[in-house]
Amino acid sequence: SSSCSCSNKFGTHFSTHFTTQHTHTSVMGKRENGTERKMRRVDRRKKKVAKEEKESAKGQPKQEQERDIEEIIKEVQDMFAKKTVTKPVVTVSAPPSPRSAASFVAHPSHKDEVILFGGEYCNGPKTYIYGDLFTFNYKKKIWRLHQLPNQPPPRSSHQAAVLPRNEGEMWIFGGEFASPSGSQFYHYNDLWVLRLGSMTWEMIDAKGGPSPRSGHRMAVFKKNLVVFGGFHDNMKRAPKYHNDVHVFSLETMTWTKLTFPAIMLGPDARSGCQMVSTPEGVLIFGGYSKERVRGDIYKGKVHSDMWVLEATEAPDGGNNLDAATKKHATPDGLVWSWTRVKPSGMCPSDRCGTTMAQRNATQSVAFGGVCDEETEDAIKGDFFDDLYTLSLDGYKWHIPEMRVKKKRVKKEKAPKPEKPAPAPAADASAAAAGGDKSSTSSTS
Repeated sequence: SSSCSCSNKFGTHFSTHFTTQHTHTSVMGKRENGTERKMRRVDRRKKKVAKEEKESAKGQPKQEQERDIEEIIKEVQDMFAKKTVTKPVVTVSAPPSPRSAASFVAHPSHKDEVILFGGEYCNGPKTYIYGDLFTFNYKKKIWRLHQLPNQPPPRSSHQAAVLPRNEGEMWIFGGEFASPSGSQFYHYNDLWVLRLGSMTWEMIDAKGGPSPRSGHRMAVFKKNLVVFGGFHDNMKRAPKYHNDVHVFSLETMTWTKLTFPAIMLGPDARSGCQMVSTPEGVLIFGGYSKERVRGDIYKGKVHSDMWVLEATEAPDGGNNLDAATKKHATPDGLVWSWTRVKPSGMCPSDRCGTTMAQRNATQSVAFGGVCDEETEDAIKGDFFDDLYTLSLDGYKWHIPEMRVKKKRVKKEKAPKPEKPAPAPAADASAAAAGGDKSSTSSTS
């Protein structure tokens, strides 16, 4: 086993211990009674105050403190600007270095390729954030590294969505950057498009978009990008979770924030949920957030509810909508509304961080995830490696029957038997001559 201090896409930054098994437990002491726990909290507060006073004391060398995250971001951007190439450079590469919270999407134009961008890795004392771009051809088993002009800054826990138009496009939004010590975090709210035909990046300057965040979700519906949820954490106070919805028009290149009426129920704020397009709109399932227990004590919550954000076409293109309805409508004449659905079938257990991919317009595939049980003394996490499919036209879960594909072994053809060689003519001559011994001996 090993340990690392890391950040994940659910909005929790902590030190974990993990093994190759499906369950890990981080035990911080035996079960205590209420008085003992209270004394421990008081002692922790005293130590925290003492540490803050010590750090703010006069005469403390400035170089002992980590630089501000804004400084680090600027330095990284300057470094990227110096390394920026003037034209795309593509090289056959070794597999990407180990990482998590990267985006990994199917190439919309090349059916045998997938695209990986960004991610993070922590080895314990240091956190690394990546901004590299790879493609992988899974038929040829070849990785390629793409160095492109004007690329986005390094990030993790962002979102990517692909479109087949214009020889293929990959859009990314948001994400986070962590300082090397993992003690400071910077959240992005920038929007980029990678035009896959020319392999060129472009930053989209559109006002009124979502606030900086990571752990959010983004999906394509018709000619729109739909962004939901996420969190923001500056390590100075409890993470802020979101349940807002923003729609980006791929035609007008503008953002619209949807404001729903108070009487319309919708999902709670969360990050790390699953989100896919449906024939009616977009579907979200599960996720993670933290809720306040008391004082400055927060407890993680794993969500298990499912919601559909339905988009219906308004009459007359939405020109005659009342003021309240216009607040949750988009300029293309779609009116968006939340509906909670109760899925049937073999539903997955409570979890977050599940990988969910859309197979076609009516079915998606979900794999894995984690469910954490938190107490004041321990964090126990159950990791999953199960596979589910979800019918998007009836919201029914299935557990697919998995079969191992047998490799066909070509049978080698048995060699044809050789024909016996004809008898030498000399033997016949010798027999006719009365059996000449010298002749028969030489022949044999």
